[in-house]
Amino acid sequence: MDYVMGSSILWLSVLLHCILAPISVSQTAQTQKLEGQAWMDIFNRSKCQPRWVLLNLLNEFPQFSDFLFKPPCVSVQRCAGCCLDEAQSCFPLQAQIIKMQVQVHKTKSDPEYTEISVIQHTECECRRPQVNATLKASRLTATSGDKKVKKRRRKGKKGRGASKNARFEKPRS
Repeated sequence: MDYVMGSSILWLSVLLHCILAPISVSQTAQTQKLEGQAWMDIFNRSKCQPRWVLLNLLNEFPQFSDFLFKPPCVSVQRCAGCCLDEAQSCFPLQAQIIKMQVQVHKTKSDPEYTEISVIQHTECECRRPQVNATLKASRLTATSGDKKVKKRRRKGKKGRGASKNARFEKPRS
């Protein structure tokens, strides 16, 4: 009886080992694959480049809010991704207009097929935004990279007893 019990336990342990060994090896291989991604692979996947995004047609064409588009969204390439400099953002360098055929449903009428034009980005680059908003002297000013032209105050004194708008009044004849 002890012999049967011992051999049963031995066979059970061999069987469990055979079943569980491939699972642990495959989990280890997946873990190594995830941990073993090279820096360059990660960088290339996250850099600024055209990526497929879903574009909601009602958001893109708000003037047609009383229509129902089928499909309601389309897949286009738009610039997205990370830039090495935090002050830069991902912007399109080149784009093209592509036409797509969609179904348009107007209330109480048959659906119609129509072509819509959407912008698809083909090339992207990291750069600083064109208009930078900066806070100066407790007011928000927008600069476009050019030097700001400051208003100069007029020199001279206002005459005594003259009104505020005296310089704009016509002389009396």
